[in-house]
Parts: sequence; C-alpha cells; structure tokens
Amino acid sequence: MAGIAHSHSKLLWAPGLALLTGYLLYALLRPEAVGIFSNNSFSLTSRYVYWMHQHLPDALWAFAFSFSILLYIPCYAKKWKKILLAFLLPILAECLQWFPIAAGTFDIIDVLSISIGSMCSIAFLN
Repeated sequence: MAGIAHSHSKLLWAPGLALLTGYLLYALLRPEAVGIFSNNSFSLTSRYVYWMHQHLPDALWAFAFSFSILLYIPCYAKKWKKILLAFLLPILAECLQWFPIAAGTFDIIDVLSISIGSMCSIAFLN
C-alpha cells in the first residue's frame, strides 16, 4: 500500500502544475475574473492567443480534475468506468451552465477544450 501511495505522490505535479498554470492565465489575462488587476494589457490578435486566453484555463482545469479522478478512484473499479467518468464529469459541469443549474456561461468551445484536457489526462496516465 505504501508503494502505491508513493508512486501516486510522484504524479501530483501534473494536476498541480495544470491548476497553477490555469490560475496564472486567469490572473494575467482575465483580471476581471480573479479581481487582482485593474486593466488587461494583453492583445488578443490571433485565434491561438484568443484560445489561450479564453479556453486554455478550462482545458487545464479539466486535465487536473480528470487526472485526479483516474488517480484516486480505487483500483478495483473497472478501468473503462474510470475513464468514462473522468471524461464526462468535466463536460457535464460545463453543460450544466446551459441551464440555470450552475453559474457561468455555456460555450461549445469550452466543451471542446474541456474534452481535450480530459483526453490528455487519460492519455497521460495510460
């Protein structure tokens, strides 16, 4: 059991780094969302920069969330169920914004970004 916990502790850097990067992107590029800066000095001139600004933080959050699900759901759970849960839960969180159930604004590009983040965590751990 100690060997399993030790090997998992080595993997904690991945979701932690994803969450830290996502927070820094919000803090630097979306100051109104975090509330620590008063003006935004970054230009959104390309689609790539726009995607990084608006959607990469969601992909990073989904990566960290899915990674944690895959890592910490007990080993006796069937692998395909863990993968399905890790893929669908983050997407569900975004889709609930379509209805007045969850705070936020639904965006199909966020769903795609979240899907990419979840798939990256699944690929990373398999």
